[in-house]
Amino acid sequence: MVLVVLLLASPWWGPHGDELYFRMLPAQWWYEDQPPLTVWLSGLAAHASDQLWVQRIPAAVSASLGAVVGAWGAQTLGGSSRSQRLAAWSSAFTVYPLLIGHVFVTATLDLLAWQVVIVLSLRALRESPTWWVAVGAVAGVSCWNKLLVLVLLAAVAIAAVLISPRALMNRWALSGAAVVGLIGGPQLLAQAVHGFPMSVVARTLAGEHAASVRLLVLPMLVVLVGPGLFAVWRTGLVQPWSRPGNEEMRLVSLVVIVMLVWTVVIPSQLYYPAGAALPGLWVGWVLLDRAWQQGAKPWRPRRTRARVVANGVASVMICLPVLPTSAVVTRLVSRVNPMVSDQLGWADTAQIVDLARGSETTVVTDSYPVAGAVDYYLRGKGVRVYSGHNALWSLGPPASQRVVLVGPIARTMTDWFVSCQPVSAPPAMSGRSPVMMAICDTPRRGWARTWPQFRRLG
Repeated sequence: MVLVVLLLASPWWGPHGDELYFRMLPAQWWYEDQPPLTVWLSGLAAHASDQLWVQRIPAAVSASLGAVVGAWGAQTLGGSSRSQRLAAWSSAFTVYPLLIGHVFVTATLDLLAWQVVIVLSLRALRESPTWWVAVGAVAGVSCWNKLLVLVLLAAVAIAAVLISPRALMNRWALSGAAVVGLIGGPQLLAQAVHGFPMSVVARTLAGEHAASVRLLVLPMLVVLVGPGLFAVWRTGLVQPWSRPGNEEMRLVSLVVIVMLVWTVVIPSQLYYPAGAALPGLWVGWVLLDRAWQQGAKPWRPRRTRARVVANGVASVMICLPVLPTSAVVTRLVSRVNPMVSDQLGWADTAQIVDLARGSETTVVTDSYPVAGAVDYYLRGKGVRVYSGHNALWSLGPPASQRVVLVGPIARTMTDWFVSCQPVSAPPAMSGRSPVMMAICDTPRRGWARTWPQFRRLG
């Protein structure tokens, strides 16, 4: 069902800034700011069709598989078919899976990988340590999408040892670690050879977001899991510690704690612990279902269904484009949710650049979303766009000596040119900040020495 909902919603609003960025990148085995898997799949989709819904098919499929993994997680924990259905629904129709299932970004595949890693880790603790090899294989493949999975592996290892000190003292755990290195090692090696540029990205993000991330990470985690399911999630994290026989279930809450600590220490993004937190819903449903089977009634069945449906409907309204961009709810959500705001206004931004550039055809922007928007909407008009932001820097410098600077660089980089003329841009639309622009001619020291000044990681 979630596959149908996401595919129906996929053409609306507009492309996400990251989606626009991925479309610009050529197929390479390594990029400065991220591994290549999401870029590869985005490129394949764009090659098949220029339609936005086609580019988002992998996201919808990934979210649908997440629901299957949710049921699998409940089954792994010994849950009944009822708890498996509830876990599947909660893994599909709540805030975070819908947010990143609607757009195709690196976090989309990352969530699926994290869920599978946690299920396999639970199986390694409950059934057989041979599952550690599968954990390593999934994590290794995930390294080609996002290296953040290595932090999850560290959290899982810490949690497993706290639950059972000998959990990792076997050849299967060592084999799993070797498999991670064998499959994911090339991406880590590429980062090491180039001086770990992703660490610069992380430090930049932490510098920009540290205060808000540390203040809001816990309440935002409640929102991403789904406020209507908070009681289920709390049960899944807390109750395993109050009853014997649920030791393996404690893995989930320990992993969440480790990920929260890591996010506070390295406060790059609010959503980083969300993939580790969602399995708390699987545990919660299994424990609640056991209580129902024993005659306890924490909630009546009708109340349970109403709670799950209400959370699902509210999540759809918040995360998916079921309302027009002019709706009050959409505007309010976009102000607090960058995943929504980053899908709005890019066509207007490109139109502003188009109106102000005159006859100039070479544009240089300060950020990859703006570069992606100009490329996506103005390529048919012969406009060539460049940017020094992240991996786009390697696609420059421009061939033309005369360029349109867009963004803060229109003010900060003008001294690097022989002449620059500020451009009066039309008023900003869709709530975006005004666009600063300048038409500049001839880099004073040539592009070979000027282009490195445009480089920016973050």
